[in-house]
Amino acid sequence: MNKKILSLLISFSFTSLTFSQSTPHLDFNYQRDFNRFLEYTKDNESDLYYNKLLYKFLTNDSTLSSEDALVLMIGYTDKPDFKPLDDLLKEKEICNLVTNSNYTIAIQLAKKFLAKHPLNLMALQQITIAYNSLNMKDSANHYMKQHMKIMDAMIYSGSGKTPETPIYALNLADGEYFTKNIGYDITKKETNWNKKGDFIEIIQATNQKLATKELYFVIQHAKAKVDNDKANSDAYNKKLKDSINTQRIEQSKKQKQIESTDEDAERIQSNLNNNESATTNSNNTSTIINPENITQTTSEEKNNTIPKTDDSSTNIKTSDPLEKSGN
Repeated sequence: MNKKILSLLISFSFTSLTFSQSTPHLDFNYQRDFNRFLEYTKDNESDLYYNKLLYKFLTNDSTLSSEDALVLMIGYTDKPDFKPLDDLLKEKEICNLVTNSNYTIAIQLAKKFLAKHPLNLMALQQITIAYNSLNMKDSANHYMKQHMKIMDAMIYSGSGKTPETPIYALNLADGEYFTKNIGYDITKKETNWNKKGDFIEIIQATNQKLATKELYFVIQHAKAKVDNDKANSDAYNKKLKDSINTQRIEQSKKQKQIESTDEDAERIQSNLNNNESATTNSNNTSTIINPENITQTTSEEKNNTIPKTDDSSTNIKTSDPLEKSGN
């Protein structure tokens, strides 16, 4: 990481930390206030309406307080683009590009990502570093202000000194980014539940002066979204699997019907072939003539022109030649 920009980040962070320690911060209670603030962001009549706060944030409006920014971060958890696990992968991709000095590509990817994830702490930090590395100071300063507004809101949300007073972290790894931004190296990290039942990340870290710090970050909302997304994904996959199985069953039925139709067609064709064969044999047999079966018939017989005779006419007596000679 560019040492100059890292020093700048740390400087801003420590300034914010000093400010938060000297200024009474919001008495934010996660269990008590999270849902209440979330409802404010949905009310377009409220000054804490999400779109109003987001506009102030994106334009670096100086009237956007740390409390406003915290409410904005809470409001974002209700947006469909809030996908903590997917965001981790994109954050890593952007960070790798900056680490490998692919600043132009990193800026393009970060801007596209921030269009739907405007409050992403890592993306805001990395695009600041990329612009600064390209000596584009105005752009770097623009995103630096937004990055620091998120940092201030996190500091404002709680001391982070105990599990019951955790710092609000929008995304799963924001606690880790926060810790590095204030100049500490992480030595150990784990997750657990506090006494209130909120899921938290616990980070142990040390700085260059070997001072150690243990910080607590509440990520209950992120875990809930992951679990909900997984449940929806499982339900979707089950529905998809059932649909596929149903399609397969229907296809199997259709295939069986086709096969049955083919069998019927084959059977019919076979019968037709047999009938044709039988007819051919019959025709062949009728053409074989047996002379003994021939009845000779004259044309007159066919036309019934020969007159019938009485039986008596057939008994004509003829003279015996011997008798004639005897006379």
